Amino acid sequence: MVEGQSRSGTVGILIRGADGVTVEDVEVREWGNGIELEYKSPGTRNVRIVDSHVTDNVRTGIRGDDVGKTTIRATHVGDNGVGIHFSVSSTLAVHDTDIYDNDGRGIYLDDTSRASIEGNEIFDNGGQGIYTIDLGADVVDNEVSGNAMTGIHVDADNNARLYEISGNEAWDNGEHGIVVREIAETEVSDNEVRGNDVDGILLVDFHDGEVIDNEARKNGDDGLHVLKESTGSFGGDSNVIENNVLEENDDDGLFVEFSSENVVENNEMTGNGDDGVQFSGTEDNELVDNEVTDNDDDGARFVEANDNDVVGNTIEENDDDGLDLENSDDNDIEENSICGNGDSQIVDDATSTGNDYDDNDVASRC
Repeated sequence: MVEGQSRSGTVGILIRGADGVTVEDVEVREWGNGIELEYKSPGTRNVRIVDSHVTDNVRTGIRGDDVGKTTIRATHVGDNGVGIHFSVSSTLAVHDTDIYDNDGRGIYLDDTSRASIEGNEIFDNGGQGIYTIDLGADVVDNEVSGNAMTGIHVDADNNARLYEISGNEAWDNGEHGIVVREIAETEVSDNEVRGNDVDGILLVDFHDGEVIDNEARKNGDDGLHVLKESTGSFGGDSNVIENNVLEENDDDGLFVEFSSENVVENNEMTGNGDDGVQFSGTEDNELVDNEVTDNDDDGARFVEANDNDVVGNTIEENDDDGLDLENSDDNDIEENSICGNGDSQIVDDATSTGNDYDDNDVASRC
């Protein structure tokens, strides 16, 4: 055991300017930083922290700054100020590690490239479970639960690298389950996201990506929210949203806001507290072959949404309108089953023009 006196400015184990160090089966506790890696010429790299316990440190359990390849595996990191914090570093792997009960974030990566966060249990931290900024990370097969803020937050700052955010369970976190910001050509797939206080999955300025085979249930706001904030060239358009289950969320199953040219296909959007799916301030989307049923308000709602294709959907037994078009023009509505909805089957209000209907099956009863 390497034990300190819980004083800021102290370090349990300091690795500086070394290549090929292994810290294994060590308990490091009650320091300012438990284990610290920092640059000194010719560089700090090829460090392994394995089968260790890093707990009860005042500032950070494991801290790295301007270092190379580092692996943290099968280690317990708990009850620190921040669990793991790396900045301006590269080639970090955090695998099969428990990160819990830290006062702030569980994992915090700032401008750290080629990072892999895989197979960890990250729970009951006072900030985000995982938080990356300036560069993204591959986040795969983690269980992230009970954190005070968002479970998984990946922000690549307009970085176009292909990242993978897949196979995670994000549940009962105090904000969103998963947030992905300013990333292009990234896959968000096979995640199970439930019981989070805000959105299940929030994608902001997410561009040319794939959102496939996720389950978002019983979240406090939308199941999946796709939002374009940027007005620059990066944008947040042209995604494939396919084979997702968006059920029993307090607001919309799917909310697409200002994001255009998306393909939304073969999703289940059922039993949500507001609309099954809503498009707002958007255009040139495809809503194809989705099941939109049993939602508490409209099945599919379009607000200032133009030139969209709505084809082959089942929009049935929603409590208000089946399809609601508000100030939305030049949409093609074809081959949908729209029936059994509580108020009108289709509302095309006076502010909408040029919508085209062809071969829909519309009935008050299914």
